[in-house]
Amino acid sequence: MILHKFVSSPFSCQTIDQTISRISVEDAVILMEDAVYVLNDSKLLQALMNATDNVHVLESDAKARGVSVSKVRNINYLELVDLVIDHDNVIAW
Repeated sequence: MILHKFVSSPFSCQTIDQTISRISVEDAVILMEDAVYVLNDSKLLQALMNATDNVHVLESDAKARGVSVSKVRNINYLELVDLVIDHDNVIAW
């Protein structure tokens, strides 16, 4: 199982679009920093959720950017540590 960590805005780079095909159903995704703006792009968010049901957003980053979280799991830093520990590898995109 891989944890895919995204930090860049989907509006400034195509990283998430270009890597969705590499995400398997057993993997997890964490959206951090400007990547939380994915939540404002329903098409991209749906593509991520089609790849895996295990999509998370770092609560403090979403809150700091005024992004509403409803369709994915909101986590804090302690839960992020657990998420990292629970996965064999972490890929930072």
